Amino acid sequence: TRTEPALNPWPSAVPDTAALRTQPLLRSQSLRRQGPRVLVGSADADERMYLRARLAIAGLVWMDEATSTTQAMSAMGEHGHVLIFVNLDSPIIDGWSLAGHLHALNPRAKPVATTAAHAMLNGWHPLTHWHRTQWHKKALQAGFHDVLAKPIQVKCLVQIIGRVMVTSKK
Repeated sequence: TRTEPALNPWPSAVPDTAALRTQPLLRSQSLRRQGPRVLVGSADADERMYLRARLAIAGLVWMDEATSTTQAMSAMGEHGHVLIFVNLDSPIIDGWSLAGHLHALNPRAKPVATTAAHAMLNGWHPLTHWHRTQWHKKALQAGFHDVLAKPIQVKCLVQIIGRVMVTSKK
């Protein structure tokens, strides 16, 4: 028996050979047109979305997202970020080791740690002032520029963005 070839009800408007002839925009051209770039390394989708919205309001619309240590390292090596948020609470992202690599990969970037541990200890008990101070010192010694406690307060985020944007324009 002879079978008829199946007819495609949605034929391609562009022949397959056309894809071979296209040329991507040169990376150097596209990067020159961009503004300051931010990286958010967090496995928490809600945190990434919140930061994306808040950064956009502040005029920082060029943002990369990383959900693992490997993705964050790759993004840091590819782009000149001015600001990098790293979630220290995530078991998927090793924020402490990222902090050690940040300066080598991008010395101009300002890494900011985000964590709920800065505000809480053992779930319900607030950290004492001494514990907060020691934890903050540890984060600064690891290479973080600042620590942002969760839930993220808009006022604190705006202050950090303002400090980073002033230093990045110099």
